[in-house]
Amino acid sequence: MEPPPRLCRAPGLHPRLRPPPRHLRPLWRALLDAPLPRPRGTRCILPPTRRPTRAFALSRPRPMTTTCFCSCEIHPTTRGGAGVFIHHAARLLLAQGHSVLLLLDLPRHDFERFDKHVRPSWDGSHRCAAFLVEDLGADLPIRPHEAPTPASFNSLRWAAALQSLSRLHAIDLVEFYDFSGPAHAALALRAFGLLSAPRTVAVRVHTPLDLIDSVGGTRYLDRDRWSMHALERAAFRLADAVLVPSDSFYNECLRDRYHVEPRRAVVSVPALGAGLRDADGNTRATPPAPDAPLTIAFIGRMFQIKGVDQFVHAGVELLRRHPTLSLTFDVIGSDSSESPLGDSYIAYLRSLIPGPLRSRFLFPGHLPHDRLADRLRHALFAVFPSRLESFGYAIHEARAFGLPLIVNDIPAARDFLVHERDALFYDGRTDSLLVAMERLLADPSLRLRLANSPPSLPEPLGPFYHAPSILRAPSAEPHVADATVLILGRSAATLAALRDQTHPPSQVIVLDEATPDAEETVWLLARPWHARNEHDRPLAFAELRTTDALVLLRAGDLPDPDWLALCLHALNANPALAFAGTWGLRNARVVPSLLDIAPESWPFEHGHALTRALTRTTPGRLVLDALDPAFGPLADIARVYHALESGGLGILLPQPKIQLADDPRDPPDPNLLKFLIARFSASLGDRLAAYAAQLFDHLLAARAGVPTDSRDPSLEHKLAVADQLGGKTLMRLTWRKAVRRLRGQAPPA
Repeated sequence: MEPPPRLCRAPGLHPRLRPPPRHLRPLWRALLDAPLPRPRGTRCILPPTRRPTRAFALSRPRPMTTTCFCSCEIHPTTRGGAGVFIHHAARLLLAQGHSVLLLLDLPRHDFERFDKHVRPSWDGSHRCAAFLVEDLGADLPIRPHEAPTPASFNSLRWAAALQSLSRLHAIDLVEFYDFSGPAHAALALRAFGLLSAPRTVAVRVHTPLDLIDSVGGTRYLDRDRWSMHALERAAFRLADAVLVPSDSFYNECLRDRYHVEPRRAVVSVPALGAGLRDADGNTRATPPAPDAPLTIAFIGRMFQIKGVDQFVHAGVELLRRHPTLSLTFDVIGSDSSESPLGDSYIAYLRSLIPGPLRSRFLFPGHLPHDRLADRLRHALFAVFPSRLESFGYAIHEARAFGLPLIVNDIPAARDFLVHERDALFYDGRTDSLLVAMERLLADPSLRLRLANSPPSLPEPLGPFYHAPSILRAPSAEPHVADATVLILGRSAATLAALRDQTHPPSQVIVLDEATPDAEETVWLLARPWHARNEHDRPLAFAELRTTDALVLLRAGDLPDPDWLALCLHALNANPALAFAGTWGLRNARVVPSLLDIAPESWPFEHGHALTRALTRTTPGRLVLDALDPAFGPLADIARVYHALESGGLGILLPQPKIQLADDPRDPPDPNLLKFLIARFSASLGDRLAAYAAQLFDHLLAARAGVPTDSRDPSLEHKLAVADQLGGKTLMRLTWRKAVRRLRGQAPPA
C-alpha cells in the first residue's frame, strides 16, 4: 500500500507539512484550515479572504501559469524602467518554470533585434514568445481619426492585439504598464463581456504621467496628454489589481488620488538583474586612491522630476565652498526637451553653472550597463535627488555595485533603505543635500559602511504569479435586471428597435412634445411633454417609479439588438460602475466619446446632446426625481454627474452600438453651465481644473486662427500663426530647428 502523499498549501504560500500519526490527524486537518500566514519578505495588502486556502498534493507537479506582459519598452533593446522590470521579471518566472508572453509595441527593427538576439539567450526561452502589437492589432475597425484622442486609439490597438493573442494562447494573467493608460480599452471590452479569455488583468505602477506632471511639470500638457491622465485614472479603477512597488508609495501617491481600494492594491517588489559589470568583469566599485581626482555621480534622465537641477545647484555651491578640491560631477543620462528654455535640458543645466566651473560638470549622455559600470567604478559616491520614483532601479543597481548613496527621502528610498545604514537621506531641500554631500566627502569610514551594507530587498514579484486568480474579486451576483427607457418624441423605428432587444427594457416611457393643457405636463430639458406608453396611452408621470437603471433616448435613435444587454452586463460585472454606454454612429460615421474617462468635458464639447448612458437608479423611487428640471437642457448630463457623485465611475464600450438621431447644436446657456459646475464641483473639481487649461489652449489657438480639431493646419493657418508670433520669435524658432537638424537631433516630442 502506497503511503499518503505529503501535502502543502498553495505553492509558495505555506511551509510543507508531513502527515502526522493517525491519532493526530483531526488536529492536523484543523491546522490546514487555519488562515494562511503572510509570505515571508513580502507585504501583501490583500485581506485573508482573497488568499487561497486549498491544499495541494506534493506528488502533483507545481501548477505553472502563463503571464502576458504588455509593454512599449524592453531591456536591453530599448530604454526605460518598465522594460528593465519586464526583462528581469520574465527571466525570473521562466527560471521558476512558468510561461511568459511578451506583447510589445516597438518599432519593428527593435522588436526583431530583441526577438532574434536577446530572447533566445534566456534560460527557458522555449516557454517565452514575443508578439508585436502592430501585427496582432492590425484589423482594428476604428480608424485613428475616429478615436477621440491618439491615446484612446493606442489603447484600442492594445485591446485588439490582446484579443488576437488570447485566441492563440491561454493566458492566466495580463499585466499592463500604467503610464498613458493602455489597459483601458481592454478592461472596457472585458466589462462588457467581449474579452473574456484573460482571466486576470492587472496594472503595474511604474509612474503614471498624471503623477509625474503634478510633481515635475511638462511643456506638453495638450489634449492628448490630458486624455492620457484620464485613461490612467480609469484603468486604475477598472483593473483587478494594481501592483505597487511599496506600501508607502501606495499610501502617499496612489490610494486617494486614484481611488485604489486596499483590497485591490498588491505590493509586488520588482526583481533585480545581474547588476552592473565593467569591462574587466568587476561587479563592485573600487574606492578612489587618496591622490586621485574625485567624482560624484548622478544617474537618471534629464527631467525636473529627477531632481538633476538640484544636484547641479548643490554641486556649484560645493565647489564654491571648497575651491581647492579636485572634484568633478558626472551627470549621466539621456537628454530631454522639457526644460524652461523650451529645448535641451542639458543646455538649461549648463546655464545654471558659472563659466569657470562648467568644465567640472560632465554630461556623457545615456550609457549602456557596461560603460556605466566603467564610469562609476572609481566614483566617490552617487546622488539620487529624485522628487518622485516608484521603485528606482538605478538606486538599487548603484547600491549593489558598492557605491555610497545620498537619496531624497521619498517612498522609493524609504521603504527599502535605512538612513545611516544603507544610504544618507536628506529632506528634499538643496541646503540639506549640500550638508549630506559635505559629510560624505569628509568621512571615509561612513562611505565604507554605506558601500558594504548588505542588500535588504524583499522577495521579488510575489506569490500571486503562481495563482493569479487570487487577485480577482469574487463574481458579483447580477442585481441590475430591469431598465427604464425614456424616449424624447415618438418614433416607430426606435420603439421597434427596443422591442427587438435581446434584453428588452421593463418600462418604456414616450414623451410627446406638447403645449401645457388640461393633461398632466412633464417639464424636461426646458420643454413641455406629455407622457405616453409605447402603445400611445397616457401615463401619470408623477406616479411612475424607477427600476434598476434609466436611460434617455431621442426619437430616431436605433440601438443594436444587443445594446441594452451589453450595458446591463457591464453594470452587473462591476458594482462600482455608475453608468454604462457605448459609442454611437451618425450618418455612417463613428461618434466617439470621452464621457467615461472625462465626464467634465461633456457640456463644453457636446452642449445639450443626450449622453445615451444607462445610469443606476434605486428601484421604486419617482422617475421625476431622477431628472431635475432646474438644469434645463443640461438635465441629462446632470443625471450622469449625480450618479458619479458617490465615487463611482462610468464605462463606455468603444464600439458604435447605437445609431444616433440629431441632437441640438446650440451651445449651453452660460448661467445653467455655471449652475451645473457649482452643483457638482465637489466631485469634478480637480478634473474641471485640468479641463479649464485645455479650454485656455483652445482660446489661444482661436485667437491665432489655428483650428483646434485639425492635426495638419493649412498653409493659411501656418501663416496666421507666424504673423501672431512675430519676426524675432519666428527667426529664433527656425534657428533652433536648423541647429537640431545639423546635430542630428530629433525635434522635441
